[in-house]
Amino acid sequence: MPTSTSSQRKLMGSPSVSLNVRRLAPYVLSALVLAACTTQVTAGGTTSTTQHQTPATSQATSRTSTTQHPTPSTAHAITSKFSVWSLAFPDPKHGMALLGGYLHGSGPLVEWLDLTKDGGRTWHAESWTASAAAAGPNSLDVVTGSFAYAWGPDDLYATTNDGLSWRLVDTRVTDLTSVGGNTWALTSSCATPGSCRTKVLASGGPGAAFSPVASQPPIGGATVVRFIHPGLATGYLLATSSGTGREQLWKTSDGGASWSRLALPCRQSNASINDLAGDSANSLWLICSWGPMLSSSGLRSTGFVRSNDGGVTWHVVASRAFHLFGATIDPLTSSTAWAWAGTQSAGNNPGAVFRTTDGGSAWAGVEALGTGSPRLHQLLASAFAATTASEAWVAGLNAAPGASPLEVLNTANGGRSWTSSPLPAPA
Repeated sequence: MPTSTSSQRKLMGSPSVSLNVRRLAPYVLSALVLAACTTQVTAGGTTSTTQHQTPATSQATSRTSTTQHPTPSTAHAITSKFSVWSLAFPDPKHGMALLGGYLHGSGPLVEWLDLTKDGGRTWHAESWTASAAAAGPNSLDVVTGSFAYAWGPDDLYATTNDGLSWRLVDTRVTDLTSVGGNTWALTSSCATPGSCRTKVLASGGPGAAFSPVASQPPIGGATVVRFIHPGLATGYLLATSSGTGREQLWKTSDGGASWSRLALPCRQSNASINDLAGDSANSLWLICSWGPMLSSSGLRSTGFVRSNDGGVTWHVVASRAFHLFGATIDPLTSSTAWAWAGTQSAGNNPGAVFRTTDGGSAWAGVEALGTGSPRLHQLLASAFAATTASEAWVAGLNAAPGASPLEVLNTANGGRSWTSSPLPAPA
């Protein structure tokens, strides 16, 4: 599983097109934030905590190995338009945030990394540096140890020293997903709508070259909107056809030697898949939206759907109203998952964070975002990461007066309390 989101990394429309917050947030949400939000980042910042009542947490396993980062520093005072592109935590202590914006309100787009080695309490800003390219990426995936990838919209970069320097690896990559040190990448080029050409590439390990898998998914000119790799030889690809918005779901269980088409689980009127994720090769989690808008702010009926047999059969485990903008899911095990909806604007399309520890039947709301008077509720969320049933982070722009505008919220107790820390910009 990718650690970002991210999401991935991790963003992800209209009712007729699948919504994938991890893929589209860098393009959609950041455009909204960068166009509308001009504010000032001040040195230092404050920390605050809010209390919530949620069910007791369950035990889950940390997902990847630790990394080492430089000593944290305070924020640099700037006037900016900016957004958090991506957030990645390979373990509860070490994390990366990829940010971008206009450091003085105008001029060229600047991207940078914030690094932490204490669970997000303090962060150190590093300017984005990469050989052979000036523009930076918008998505992160920490593969193992100090090795990580950053990519988008076409270029793929790698670091072997915890993000201090990056090298250009490929110029064709539009998406990437890793599991157990094994990485798959996606390339896609669209000369005109409906004429996209997509290839799946595989790398045998961190730093190894990418090459096309033996057989490519027969999706025609459809556009890939979700690509996951939850097992060493298993991958899933969700695509939509131009014009009709029809969705296709494909699976390989032999490393790309062959692909089979799966039946779509969302069969309600006007249904679309918001997000697809997996905690193992056959354990899948999916969010469907269907029916008319329930409010002018984009609220739709949403179902959490599960498969325990690799997509052969599906069953709805829970349903609730979710904002169409940014509903995404981050599963850790077959029983534990986090879900969140990104905030489109304060008080209008508020976001929320939810958690389940029973396989998706019951979801507890553990944090409301972008609404209400408490400072922690004013976050315009654009990135999320989780490592255990107890530990999660959500990052974005804090619209509350007097708040440090770029912030990360962290919970270490399953959402009963959240701590806010400022994200610095490079000097």
